[in-house]
Order: sequence, then C-alpha cells, then structure tokens
Amino acid sequence: MTTALSPWEYAARAFETPERRWATPGDLARHMNPKTVQTPALDLIDAELVRLLDIPDGRLIVSMPPQEGKALALDTPIATPAGWTTMGELKVGDQVFDRHGRPCKVTWVSPTWTGRPCYNVTTGDGERITADAAHEWPAKLSRRSRERLVETTVLAKPRNKNAQITGPADLDLPDADLPIDPYVLGAWLGDGHSTSARITVADLEIVGRIRDAGVPCRKASGKYLWSLAPQGGSSHPSPIRLALIELGVWGNKHIPIRYLRASQKQRLALLQGLVDTDGYVMPKGQVEYCSTSKQLAEGVRDLVFTLGAKAVMTQGRATINGRDCGPKYRVRFYLKDAAHITRKAERCKDSSVARIRYVKATPTSSVPTRCIEVDSPDHTYLAGRTLLPTHNSTRAAADFPTWVLTQNKDCRVVVASYGQNLANRNGKAIRTRVLTHPSLGLQIAPDNGAAHEWSLAGHEGGVLSVGIGAGLTGRPADLLVIDDPIKDRKEADSETYRENVWDWWTDVASTRLAPGAPVLLILTRWHEDDLAGRLLAHEPGLWRVINIPAQADHDPAKGETDPLGRRPGEFMVSARRRTPEQWERRKATAITSKGSRTWTALYQGRPSPAEGNAFKRDWWQQYDQPLWLVRDDKSHIVTHADELIMSWDMAFKDLSSSDYVVGQVWMRRGADAYLLDQVHDRMDFVATCQAVRQLAAKWPQALLKIVEEKANGAAVINSLRHKVPGIVPENPTDSKEARAAAVSPLVEAGNVHLPAPELAPWVGLFIDEAAGFPNGKHDDQVDAMSQALNRLVLAPLLAETDEQQPEEFEELDELGYAISPY
Repeated sequence: MTTALSPWEYAARAFETPERRWATPGDLARHMNPKTVQTPALDLIDAELVRLLDIPDGRLIVSMPPQEGKALALDTPIATPAGWTTMGELKVGDQVFDRHGRPCKVTWVSPTWTGRPCYNVTTGDGERITADAAHEWPAKLSRRSRERLVETTVLAKPRNKNAQITGPADLDLPDADLPIDPYVLGAWLGDGHSTSARITVADLEIVGRIRDAGVPCRKASGKYLWSLAPQGGSSHPSPIRLALIELGVWGNKHIPIRYLRASQKQRLALLQGLVDTDGYVMPKGQVEYCSTSKQLAEGVRDLVFTLGAKAVMTQGRATINGRDCGPKYRVRFYLKDAAHITRKAERCKDSSVARIRYVKATPTSSVPTRCIEVDSPDHTYLAGRTLLPTHNSTRAAADFPTWVLTQNKDCRVVVASYGQNLANRNGKAIRTRVLTHPSLGLQIAPDNGAAHEWSLAGHEGGVLSVGIGAGLTGRPADLLVIDDPIKDRKEADSETYRENVWDWWTDVASTRLAPGAPVLLILTRWHEDDLAGRLLAHEPGLWRVINIPAQADHDPAKGETDPLGRRPGEFMVSARRRTPEQWERRKATAITSKGSRTWTALYQGRPSPAEGNAFKRDWWQQYDQPLWLVRDDKSHIVTHADELIMSWDMAFKDLSSSDYVVGQVWMRRGADAYLLDQVHDRMDFVATCQAVRQLAAKWPQALLKIVEEKANGAAVINSLRHKVPGIVPENPTDSKEARAAAVSPLVEAGNVHLPAPELAPWVGLFIDEAAGFPNGKHDDQVDAMSQALNRLVLAPLLAETDEQQPEEFEELDELGYAISPY
C-alpha cells in the first residue's frame, strides 16, 4: 500500500528538479530504439517539453504537419495467427505479426483514403503490394548501408541495385492440435494418392519416420506402394482417411491453414515430409519442390516463408517423354533443416542471402488505401502473402509521458484524444514501452494494467486514456496531454463539435488539473476556431505556441523568424527523410485533392476562415474551358477580348527571398475580368526578370505590363524597359486595404472570373489568400489582383463619370427639362 499524496505535495514535487537519466524525451526514445531519427523539429519540441515540465502550470501548444498514414491497398493480404485477412478487413484488436514473427495487436485503423499517389512495390521473389507514396519500409539502400525507414518513393528511385529488405523470422506460434502428424501429412501431400490412404515411397527412412509418428505404414500391392490404414479390412473408413476428409485435402491436395499456423516445430516437420517425398536438394544446398498443382506449390512457398526463409516460385511446362502434360510449378529456397532423410538432409543448408529480398517500386494508378498501427516494439508488421516487413504509424504523444514517468513515478498522466480508440492507442503505446524496456525502471502494477487505465507498481503514477467528452470525476491529472482533439475536416467544420470540445475543456479537463499541472496540446490545425484557437482567444498570454509549418513561410521584412531557422520556402526535415521534391508532391496532392485550405491549415498551421471580410469564397465566378489558343511557339492567343494586361507585384530588393513575386495575366470582356495565368514564387532579381520576359512571351497580347514601383519593381523596370515593351510603373498612394476594398464590389457582383482547378492548380491558394485578407500571412496575389482590376475595369468606369455631358443634354437643360427625382 502506498500513502496518497495531497494536492500540495504533488505541487511541491512539480517544483523539484529531479535527476534525469535521459535529458530529453528524444534521448529516451533513442534509448528504446536506437534507429529513432532525430530532426531539428524534434530537437525544438524536446526543448519545449523539458521547459513545460519545469514551469508550474505550464501550457504548451505544438502544431505540426500531420503524420500521413502510411497506407496499403485494401486487398493487401495480412497474415494473422488464425490465417489470412486483408488490410480492408482489419479492425482494432485484431492480431497480426511483427517482423520478428511475434503476434501483435492492431491498436488503430485509419479511415479509407482515396486519391493518394500509389506505387506497386515488388520483390524479386514475386510479391507485389500496392502502397501509397508515404508508406514506410525498413530497408537498406545498398549492401553496405545500414537499415533505415524509407518511404515508397525512395524505393522508386533508380539505383544500380534494388533496395534490400530482410525477411521475417519464423512465425512464433504455439503447438496446434492437429488431426494428422505434420510429417505424415507432408509425405502424403508429396507422394500420396489423392483419393486414397496410400503413399508411394522408395526410401525406408520415410516409412520409419511415418511409423514413429504412430501411423501404420504397411506394404501394399506394388513395388513401392504403402498403405496408411490399419492391418485387416473394415467396413468403416480408416482413421487417416477420415482425417484427410476432415482437413479438406481428400481429392484436393493443399496445405490447410491450421498447419501453416502451427508451431515452428510442426511446420518444419510438414516441410520435411514434403521435401523427403517430392523434393530435390541440389549439390549446393538449394531445395527444389515441383508440383503440377499450383495450389499446393503456393502452399509450400507460404510454408517456407513462415519458417523465416525466402522462396521463389516459377512456372514451367511438365513433360513426359517429350509429351506436354500441362503447367508445373517450381519452388526453390535455402533452409538447413528442410529435409529429414539422411541423403537429402546432408545437402540442405542455409544461405547468407536466404532472407534478403530485393525490392523496388513503380508508380501505378491510385486505389483506396488504409493504414494501421500495431503495438509491436518496433512498430512493424508483416504484409503480403510472402510476409514482407513494413512499418506502421507512431505518435509523439507516447514518448513524452513515458519520459515524465521516468522522472516522477507518482505522476498521474491523463492522455486525451478525439476518440476513445485513439486515446487507448496512446495509452497502450506508453504501457508497451514500459513492459518491453525494463531498463526504464518502471513496472506495471499487476492488479491495474488495463490498456486504457494502469498504474505503476508501488506508486501513484500511471496513465488514464480518455476520449474527448469522457468524464474525469475523481481522476486528478498531474500532466494532461491532449493529442489531436479533432479527427477530420467534417468535425472541424461542425460548430456543434467544436463547442463540445470546448465544453469538455472548460467543464471537465481544466477542472481536474492538480496544482501546478502542465498541459500539452499536440494537434494539427483544422480550423481557426479549433481548441487551440479558442484557448489563444480566451486565455491570452497563458499558452506558449510552437507552430512548425511544413514549409517556412515567414517574412523577414516584417521581423518574422522561422522556429527552425529555415529560409523562406524551405521545407522541414522530417523523420521520414522526405526530400524537397517529395514535399512538393505532397503539397500538390494536398492542394489538388483536398484544396489549398487544407494545405494552409494542416501543413502550415494557419487555418483560414471559410469566408474572408473583403473577398468571400462564393463570390468568385469560375470558367472551366480554356479561353485561349496555344500556337506552335507555345504562345497563348485570346479571341474576343476587349483588353489584356499583365500585373506584377515584386519582392523586397534587400530581402529577395522573404516574400513572393506575383505576375498575373488578366483579360476584360465588357465589364467582366478573367484571370488567365499567374506566376507565384520566391525569386531573386535575376529570376524575376526572367519570369517577366517568359510571361510576356507567353501572352504577347498583354502589351500593357503594370509593375508596382516598390521593392524590386523599380530595378526590374530599369532593367527591362528597352527589352520588354509596355512596362508601366505603378506607384499607388492608397493602402493595400483601400485598394482591395475598391475592387471588392466587382468580385461580389460576379464580374471576376477565375480558372477552374483543372486549368490552374494554383487557384485554390489564390482564393485562400483573398479569403484571409487583410489578416492572412501573405497578400501578394491580392495586391497584383487589385492593381490589375483597378487599371482594367475600375479606372475606365471612374473615367466615364468625369466626362462632360453631351451637347444635346445642354440644349435640353436650356429648355428647362430635368430628371425627376420621383
């Protein structure tokens, strides 16, 4: 029994600085798994988590890009202790195998995703799995390199030799209750008669091994024919025949699934029976098994993989005396103990490459995919018929609480998430770390070890996992970790759900905090009014915010900095070693499949409102067919246009990489304006000049080119004035807000048309920037637009109002005519 501590004793402990075996959660993570990748982002988070623990009543919000599920196609075969299932059929609580062949549980299953880039991942032994681009594989990229986690896109890169994945160890399963001794079944499958309890055997060692198993094996008519039935006739079927019928192999030779999921000893005996009777061992030790039954050959291949070896299956033609007898199937592999009889067993051997599998990936059409998480210590599980090791998802919410418990075993941790299943997964991940790493010095209390609620032996500390909305009555928290309070866009856009989350925080979670208890909120930003947004609005100055955007988007001209010290436009270094090219593809996929609002919110941590103050999203008109013709020289020509102009907004000359350069091409037809093209990128002076020349060549009808005479504008004008015709400087006197407000009625009236995303993938970001104006991070596209619309539409309208009235109106005035006010 332990004596309960008072709330003030817990508060006193919070102020203590304990001796820490691991300085940071990252140090602890690397202790538990030396292959843990530490990135600059994780270094920053580690420092903030340590700071959070050292400050009484600390409050920390960490916003990061989402860990995209590393998904596989729904029809991917997944081995289970009971047989086979598919990725699409898995559910939480199901058992699969980790790469060491040990059963592990599925702790989380993602929704079904569509529209994600997919690849066919193939191995030299014939496996093919369809995986998404971000799926992870424990692979070596060269013979001398170390194994590390790589994404599917890395496997797709050309290289001299394909990447290597080490196959699994043999499946770790208990003895099964089998109706026929496995060696006897293997021998019958190899050389037995399909509809008879008889076997053709020339080697007496095989006969002796069958008899040792307690099965009668007596000589029958024929030189090498043996009967497996008892001596003496009987009107009843023999036990062996009944067992073969029960297994479903009578007249249908195959390996029953219960034998493929028997113990290692039983599976090896089954293989020995097959090899002894119908296998051949080559002089160099490779085993070959041939059969005209594809089903039986596939079973032998699967059996070999369950024993931790690699098997290759090929197809050929069976012939007898030159006569074609149909297809045959050959299975080849190395395995030291594959045979029992002496003449074959002496030749069998293992190979140094017996478990090495060469793997590559090629792009394929997108298919529905899902992701799972498992509770194996290294987060791996086996996929495909040939048990290919692959990696599952993991969450940072587990390392920090584990680290905290190593500092204070009496710390009562509450882990909350959008749903109970996710909360249980996090709680179980912490529990697994404790159970599998005795070096942590932690032990689960034997009478309190449920996945969702457990405590440490001899201490008050432990973990309680709850879903958002669950009660915490009588459950004080010395540390509260809230991981992803919102699941998806549907919940984020629901005002009711957001209110429920806020009510849970104000009425439940915050009331159960012990004195001095820190709170960590880890989330991907879905909505400006999500829990993070509410906390910052209602508790200003209390919360410390660390937002790590996927791509640095700060503006040094405004004194802004990036939390990781990156240059504007630079992508973050991810634990998955995603390259800038992969980030660009991820960005493009997010924008085209889910909209730029998703990229801005989830990946940049800057959720924008569905509607802006100046430009509402539903005001914009859209055209979905090209309004131009493309000539052989790639120039674009517009017909039926009243006017075309080009509008440029430049970056600052002394901080050329801090902001965007924007060039737009606009067309007017009557009172309507159409955005035809846009350049939007960070550029230095040379690149900016080149972009102006290229856009001018692409749209030769846009003779007027308005360039705002700020930042690099003046320098660009001077450089290109005599090289590109029609450049006119613009020196606005009104503010950005005033200029946008002046053209806003044109957008509201439906006079401004934008290209559909199919014509211009960038249009979503344009709408997002306009929606967030003037409070958004950037306004370059809005500036270029307001400049163009002012010159193209607004200025001509205002000029008309200043014209003198026609002479005939003056004559009517002199005659006393007037326009009635009624």
